[in-house]
Amino acid sequence: VTTNASRVENNLIRNNPTGLLLSGAGAATPVVATGNVIRNNTTGISASSSAIIEDNLVHNNSGSGIDADQSPIVRRNVVFSNAS
Repeated sequence: VTTNASRVENNLIRNNPTGLLLSGAGAATPVVATGNVIRNNTTGISASSSAIIEDNLVHNNSGSGIDADQSPIVRRNVVFSNAS
């Protein structure tokens, strides 16, 4: 799932190359909240710039659980059993 300026919540994202790719530009603020992100082939959640990642359960991904670049807001997530 790739999103820009969307809200993705109450979701189950699993068995994808990358679970969720968030990017924001200018006034756009993509948000992923209260989801389960599991068993993806690389990163569970990859986010940059103005994204908000909150209240997610992120585990058993083959790469990083959460890859945060350019200072997105990352808060209240439970992240465990990822490769890195």
